[in-house]
Amino acid sequence: MIKVEKLYVRLGGSEILKGIDANFSHKHIMLGPNGSGKTTLFRAMAGLIPYEGCIEIDGHPLEKLRGAVGLLATNITEIYHLAPVKALDLLHLFSDITGSNTEDTLKLLEDLGVKRDLLAKRKLWELSAGTKKAFTTALALSSGSRHVILDEPFEQLDPAKKVRFYPTFSYSPRVEDKAIWQGASSYQPR
Repeated sequence: MIKVEKLYVRLGGSEILKGIDANFSHKHIMLGPNGSGKTTLFRAMAGLIPYEGCIEIDGHPLEKLRGAVGLLATNITEIYHLAPVKALDLLHLFSDITGSNTEDTLKLLEDLGVKRDLLAKRKLWELSAGTKKAFTTALALSSGSRHVILDEPFEQLDPAKKVRFYPTFSYSPRVEDKAIWQGASSYQPR
């Protein structure tokens, strides 16, 4: 379970999150309009930005869990900008760190139309937005982590990839016992 209590986040002098309290266990979907703080909440939960308040993962304060392997994975791209290496090398590095199976991740990416030879040629930031989203989401899902935070996993995917990716979220053993939060913007008609 991930527990958030009295969470405040200030960025650039603006208060983005104000006193958020939440408990996340199992699968959740978070909906809200653009700019409502979904990604900011996810970034705080992943320890990527400063915050005030309390974030606990499985009863342990987030600040004491730095470097813990197998506890939390995310598709937030900034996590994966560790080294200026080709995407395939990055996949191998994260597989080594997390103990995940590289071939399983590559199979998921192949199912989405992302070819191994493309990953061998380009760095993460050289991939198209949709391919980058598929890559980081596949890494997070394949990590074997107990909790997975997915920030808008279908954003920037072309329609064919969305259709192929959907079963991964609905029926796959990759997500059966994980807590997954999908941040998605809701349409706000004028």
